[in-house]
Amino acid sequence: MRKALPLGELLANLEVELGGLARRCRSLEDTAAIAAGQSQGDPMEQSRLVVAFQELDLLTQSLGDLARLAGAAGGSGLARFPVDTDMVRHSLRLTGLAERLLGQPQNQDDPPGLELFL
Repeated sequence: MRKALPLGELLANLEVELGGLARRCRSLEDTAAIAAGQSQGDPMEQSRLVVAFQELDLLTQSLGDLARLAGAAGGSGLARFPVDTDMVRHSLRLTGLAERLLGQPQNQDDPPGLELFL
């Protein structure tokens, strides 16, 4: 197990993670739009849905922008600086996320993107 990881590699992995989250949000937007179109809610409920969709869209766009920024920073002169892998592990609650960011192989028994909260 490595004690240090080049920042560029960490940022490239972060770009992949953030991009995946943005795609998930976009999928949620599509699903929620279908559900909202099928509802016969009152005007106040419809107004709340519009605000929720705007918030989800902002989240989606922000994740996409952060992914692009991580990718750009990973290709810059910062890429060569070492990052303490223990710091990454201890900073994140989701162990699967930490492993993906550190470029470690995933356990094949675990479905990607699924972590249960107990």
